[in-house]
Amino acid sequence: MFQVFGLRKVPDTDPQEYELRLKDKENMKPGYIGRMEYGTEAEVRVMLKDGGMSESDVDRLFKQAA
Repeated sequence: MFQVFGLRKVPDTDPQEYELRLKDKENMKPGYIGRMEYGTEAEVRVMLKDGGMSESDVDRLFKQAA
């Protein structure tokens, strides 16, 4: 399960790319702060769903990032 800290568009590198800041609760090690993933909307949606988020939560996150 992911704890999502933020999702934002990264238009300066690629207008289709998003930056996802998250913490993977299942793979935390001592000193683990979190990580950033980059991808298109479709790629990020798959990551979030694989991390346990529902479709409505994913939609809400993308509306906030728009």
